[in-house]
Amino acid sequence: MRKRTRSGAAAGLLAASLLAGSIVGVVWGFSRPAYVGVVVGDGVEVDQIATPDSAEFASLGWFVILTAVLGAAVAALAYARAHRGPAMLGWVMVTSLGGAFATYTFGEGVAHLASADPSAFSEGARLSVVPALYPGTGWLAAPCLAALTYWLLSVVGELDTASAKN
Repeated sequence: MRKRTRSGAAAGLLAASLLAGSIVGVVWGFSRPAYVGVVVGDGVEVDQIATPDSAEFASLGWFVILTAVLGAAVAALAYARAHRGPAMLGWVMVTSLGGAFATYTFGEGVAHLASADPSAFSEGARLSVVPALYPGTGWLAAPCLAALTYWLLSVVGELDTASAKN
């Protein structure tokens, strides 16, 4: 059986993070809340009653939650399967940010494919439009929780090792 190299473990972790982020992004993109609107002239008028409250905030909230969970999963996978140390901690942060980027890219793409184009509808038609997402500091959720998870797993692992020696 071949021993896993550091670069092989790092590449595998990146691939797992990007794949998981892509899958999560597709699911998130299909489930994002949308504005409900009525075509009026050349534009769309939002139906305040039929539109869910805070569509943008709900999208951002779910993006942060999903990418944070993804980051924690990447950290747990790295701790369980890869070489351990400060370099891997940094790589876990980078790969979890890559997973968050994949989530955003696929989620935005799917959400906008699912949104209706107002120009294709006649006056008075009802349609749904998913608002664009601007994550801002939401990008930090995945790498920060990944770093915290990896560090906590390392601390608990060291404490277990120390108590086993006594």
